[in-house]
Formats: sequence, structure tokens, C-alpha cells
Amino acid sequence: MYHIEPIWDARSPLCLAATIVAMLVLIGIGVIMYNIFLHPASKFPGPTIAGATSLRYHWAMSTGNVAPWLREQHDRYGEIVRIAPDMISYVNPDAWRDIYAYKPGKKEQNGIDWTIPSRDDDVPSMFSEANDAEHNRVRRLFLPAFSDRALKQQEPLLSKYSDQLIDLIRRGIDDNSNQEFDAVKLYNFTTFDIMGDLTFGEPLGLLKNSSYTEWVQNLFHDIKTVGIFLFIFDFPPLPWLVRKFSPPSIQRAHEIHKRHTVERVNRRLERGLDRPDIWNLVLSQPEGQGLTRAQMHANADIFMIAGTETTATLLSGLTYLLLKNPEKLQKLVKEIRGSFGSSEELTVENLARLPYLSACLSEGLRCYPPVPIGPSRLTPKTGAEVLGEHIPGRVSIA
Repeated sequence: MYHIEPIWDARSPLCLAATIVAMLVLIGIGVIMYNIFLHPASKFPGPTIAGATSLRYHWAMSTGNVAPWLREQHDRYGEIVRIAPDMISYVNPDAWRDIYAYKPGKKEQNGIDWTIPSRDDDVPSMFSEANDAEHNRVRRLFLPAFSDRALKQQEPLLSKYSDQLIDLIRRGIDDNSNQEFDAVKLYNFTTFDIMGDLTFGEPLGLLKNSSYTEWVQNLFHDIKTVGIFLFIFDFPPLPWLVRKFSPPSIQRAHEIHKRHTVERVNRRLERGLDRPDIWNLVLSQPEGQGLTRAQMHANADIFMIAGTETTATLLSGLTYLLLKNPEKLQKLVKEIRGSFGSSEELTVENLARLPYLSACLSEGLRCYPPVPIGPSRLTPKTGAEVLGEHIPGRVSIA
């Protein structure tokens, strides 16, 4: 008598693995079908693959192609596009106030949609603070440091590093008439030196040494990996796996950056109210109304990103446009040289009065925006209204 082995044995490891895989596939298909046809945001136009999964958006973000990809989608689908299952993008300027402005009288506002924690694991920066009241309090503390009055007080520092940049270029020209300059690098040297002085109270020495420090190189690396981290933190199991199994080199780079920021901020704070920089006004707050030391560390990190590579990107793009259009360059040179008799007259206040210079900067921002996509906001559970249309709750809008 023949003994026939059963085709399916639930106790077999292979069968168990196949069952788990099949269940995961079915769940995945179910999620995709729900996202495409039943998700509250499914009524908005957009590419099917983007409505099915956020992987398409994250691919564009992590490869640095999110801005042209978004433009393609808006050219095809219109002013309102669903770019991920729970993400909607707008290009109508009238949507700006609906998305970002505070709405008096409304209990629930659009919240900050930023899931990457700051470097101090337990302390968010002003950029990642999800609590509206605390975010507004911290923002108000820093506002005076970026006012017109504060800018005038910091003018000697701005002039100092601008002069260093010009001297560096002049020395290169004197040494070699055919000298080529990397404008992107030179502008980054300048903006990092300025923000390093404003944030830490001491220069980074990039213009002086004509090279990046290890800390600045790590910062550039961090900027490039933002898209990857946005993807990681969009899927709950991944952050734990990344922290657990990230290579020692990445962990070491993180520690170097964190230690550099903490040590420099601490040295600046120990000097007290000795200079008109970012911390001077923050430190002058009454006890209990200022920031904790950890909050200062977290926000210093943000200032070094927000005020450096972004400004250098704009200036690099504008320089390229002017060199490609020599008649526009000559017009700008004529306006500046015709308005001032000496370099001492080149103050922030006087430069702000030059209409063609202002127009050039605006055009540079239009063509080479340092932040090409707006920061997203998360609608409250009850939803929100944008351009007169109801948006479901817990949806990212930008």
C-alpha cells in the first residue's frame, strides 16, 4: 500500500514561510487598492502609482529630482495633485494662506508635518517642534535676532567676510590671470564663516584656509541624505532598524557633528552678552522664559543649515545667470558703481535701495530656489479647507 505525502504541511518551515509571504503580498495588494480607490484623498487627480504608494515620491526626493517631477505632475494634472497616498501638492499661490497661515478662532490648525527628529534625540528644534504653542514661543525668542536692527548691528561681521571673499578672488587673479574659481565653493566658504560666527561666536576659517572642515563636509552629507531619511521615517519599522544596524562610519559622523555643535555653542554661551549675535538676545530673556541648553544646541544645528548652503545656492545660481547674460551683468555693475563713491558706502541699508539689484536677487530666487518645495503641513483630524475645498484629516499638504 502506497503512502502519499501531503502536498501542504502547515508544520513545514517552508510552508510557514510561504504562508507569511502570501499574507504580506495580499495585505500589500489590499493597501494599494484601498489607497487608489477608497482613501479619503483618492478624489484628487494625480499619477496612479503615486496614489498607490509613497515610494514614487520618495524616489524623486532621494534622487534630488523632486522639483522637476512635481512640475511634470502639475503640468499634466493641474494646480492640485495627489503626489502620494496622503500627500497633496498645490501650485496656486492663493493656497499659501490656507496651508500655512494661523487661523484665529479655529481650535485645530494645520500642524508641522516633520517626522525626522533633531540631533538631540529628545529635544526638537524650532523646525521640528510639533507643539504650536512651544514653536511660537521659540520663534518669538529668535525673531529679534533676525530683525533689520539686528542686521545693522551685525553689518561689520558681514563686511569682514565679504572682504575676505573679495581678497581671496583678487589673490587668485594676481597669481594667475587664467585662474578659474569654483563659485559654489567660495560662496559656501563665505556663508559658513558668517553663520559660524553668528551662531558659535567664532569663525570656522573656511575662507582663510580655502577648504572645508570635516564638520562642514558632514553637514553637506546630511543635507544630501534628507530625502532618504524622509523615506525611512515614513515606514515605522525602518527607523529602529537604521539606528540598530547603521554602519559605524555613519554613527561616527553623527557624533562628530553633534560634538562640534555642542562644544562651540557651549563656548559661546560661557562668554555671555559680549556681542550682537543670535544668542545675545536669547540670553537676555528673563530666567525661565528662555531656552534650555539642549534647545540651543538643536536650534544652532538648524541655523547652520538654513543660513549657509541655501544662501550659497542662490548666489551661485545668480552668478551663473549674470555671466550667461553679460548685458544684464553690466547693467547691475553700472547701478552699483554709479550709486556709491566708495566701498564704505556699500551698507545693507543702501544696497536695499537699488531696484535692479533687488530684481536680480528675486529672479535668482525664482530660477534657483534654495528650497524648491515648500514644507508640508498636516491637516487636523477634522480636516481643513484649501481653496474652498475640504481636505481630509491627517493629509500632508504643501
